[in-house]
Order: sequence, then structure tokens, then C-alpha cells
Amino acid sequence: MKVYIVLHGELCEGGSVVSVHKKEKNAVKAALKVKCCFPGGWREEDEENEWVNGCDFVLVSEWTVAP
Repeated sequence: MKVYIVLHGELCEGGSVVSVHKKEKNAVKAALKVKCCFPGGWREEDEENEWVNGCDFVLVSEWTVAP
């Protein structure tokens, strides 16, 4: 079974799990609702489903879990 995990953290410092979703589109919506620490909002990175704001990041990662 696949799940989509929303991660939030600081670049080069790591991050933590914000939420877990069954659908990718729901995970993306949740990721973009994470509060930014700096003005300007989330800016999309080169990688799919990854955004930055200053030195902070939020991303959606696909994981496979055992039933």
C-alpha cells in the first residue's frame, strides 16, 4: 500500500512528519497549508512536490507500507 507523507523542516537540518495521506492530491493540499516562517509563501523547487520558503521546506514523499 502506498501513502503520501508531508514533511516540514529546515534545509540541511532535517524535518519531521506533518501528516500522512492515502491520496497524493490531499497530501499536496496539506503541504501547501503548512505555515511559512518567512514572507512570500511557498516557492516550488525543481523537484516535484517540494517547496521552499527561505531556509524552510515542505515536501510530499511517497512511501510503501506493509498491510
